[in-house]
Amino acid sequence: MTCERQFGEDYDLFAAGVLDAGSRAEIQSHLDAGCAACIGAIRLSLANWAAFGMARTPANIAVPATLRKRILLSVSGLPPAPARWGVAGWPAWAQAFAAAALIGAGAGAGWFSNAHRAGSSPAPVQTSVARRPADVPATPPPDEIPRLTARLDAEQKTALASRQSAASDRHTLAAVQRDLAAAQQASIAASASLAKAESELADNRAQLAEARAGQRKTEAALTGTIAERDRALAERNREVDREQRLSALNRDLENQVRRYKDAADARDAQLRPLMRLAALVNSPSLRMLRLQGAEGRHPATGNAFVVEGASVTVYVAGLPAPAPGKTYQLWLIRKRSPAIVSGGIFKPDAQGSAVIQVDAASAVGTVAVTEEPDGGSKTPTGPKLLIGVQS
Repeated sequence: MTCERQFGEDYDLFAAGVLDAGSRAEIQSHLDAGCAACIGAIRLSLANWAAFGMARTPANIAVPATLRKRILLSVSGLPPAPARWGVAGWPAWAQAFAAAALIGAGAGAGWFSNAHRAGSSPAPVQTSVARRPADVPATPPPDEIPRLTARLDAEQKTALASRQSAASDRHTLAAVQRDLAAAQQASIAASASLAKAESELADNRAQLAEARAGQRKTEAALTGTIAERDRALAERNREVDREQRLSALNRDLENQVRRYKDAADARDAQLRPLMRLAALVNSPSLRMLRLQGAEGRHPATGNAFVVEGASVTVYVAGLPAPAPGKTYQLWLIRKRSPAIVSGGIFKPDAQGSAVIQVDAASAVGTVAVTEEPDGGSKTPTGPKLLIGVQS
């Protein structure tokens, strides 16, 4: 069943504000739900009520007979019928509105009667207002007309404001519909983008799965490589340890060899003078000069072995270490020119001993030892420490 057939004249009573609470709530629920049929019917009823209030005669309005009967009954003062259209619960403005409708009908009827009594023959006025009940007054009290008129004007203003609000609502609804259409377009675009993103995500997931499989394969290969490297590193460490042990052993051996060599050199150094001395003893031209401390300066002693035309070997003992920047120098005093020649510079060892050998000596009569600056001197300049003269 359509809304028009379901509610019928209830739209007019709803617009007039005289519909009972149950039916009014039912129509209001349709309006809140945006029912186009109910909204159009209510707008038409509001327009009819506005035109009814603005009309000068009842002939301008086609009021349904049943609606007219209900309005007349509501203002007649009769006991309400057991129908749902009773006026006991109507608001005051609704009762006034209904009274205004009756007043308009009564005014039209009175005008017609007066015109007929004056002898005029006006054209019959067609009206859709039904005959009033016999107990309904022809005209309302005079003081009710201004009040009802003002009430009707107020209701017309309210209806105009309602129409203006409805127009504003229509504009707002149109804007909302445009925004909704734009939002739907954006939603469609977003859905397309989402589908594309989901497709790309699926591709990325497949690529990620492939990459992870490759990563696991690489990790497995890397694990094997690391294990092999660890084995090689352990072997290398063992080789390094072996090499270090061998190096340490080699250093120890080298140190031992060095110590043995130093000991051999020391023995050679000790044996060398003895061997020289042994060689000198076998020479037929050997002469020995005893060296003594000169001028009582040092308790040092020594011997000089002279082999004519071969060498001079000098052994000294008890010589202290020379002063800083000083050295000892051996001098050979000959019987021919040059009379004094250098036999070389030397420094004693820690025990104060020294061996000096001069080759190709000839005609040496005296041997002396002086203290000279480092590097030696061309002629004796320092004090004499040892001297040996041939007897």
